[in-house]
Amino acid sequence: MLSPFVRCGKCTAPMRGGVRGGGHVYWCRSKTDGGCGGCSRRGGEVDRYTELVIQDHERASLRAIEQLPPWDKEDELRIVRQKITELGEQYRADNISGSTYFPLLAKLESDERKLKNERQRHEAARTQRMEAIPDLRRQWADPNFALEQRQAAVAKSLIAVVIHPTGPGSRISTRARSNPSGRSTLPNRNDASGPSKAMIP
Repeated sequence: MLSPFVRCGKCTAPMRGGVRGGGHVYWCRSKTDGGCGGCSRRGGEVDRYTELVIQDHERASLRAIEQLPPWDKEDELRIVRQKITELGEQYRADNISGSTYFPLLAKLESDERKLKNERQRHEAARTQRMEAIPDLRRQWADPNFALEQRQAAVAKSLIAVVIHPTGPGSRISTRARSNPSGRSTLPNRNDASGPSKAMIP
């Protein structure tokens, strides 16, 4: 899954991914192949970092939705409707004649229709834009979501996944596209506050 992004934390060379010993493993290339051969990690421990990609996409989608402007003429529509109500009360109280009431009512009802149609068009455009934002978490669960598509999604969020040698304090860290100068790591399972350093034995 993450083969195009995984690098050795000891020598920074690209790592290979494949099956070794009956399981999925990422390992550093040999010295003759440009690596150091001194680092490897079980694939499942690394691939769970795809959750970072999904979370990053969800945050970006939320920002896109929040940036959708609401319709700004609700007050204007409310005032028109209030005028229709007040005009009707004046007519029923015999304060205005039918010759005055009905032309005014027709004008107000025309204004109301125009505003309602404008609001409907705005909401339709807003809904269309929201539906255009892909749900990466749902796509990821789809078995038909191809490996190439998954890696393309990863490439939008991550520059590299750095695997450090095993031992005390060993860890896996990531370089995020949104913050290439810093590190972003998968949160600990018991920490819901956001990205933090994950210590993976």
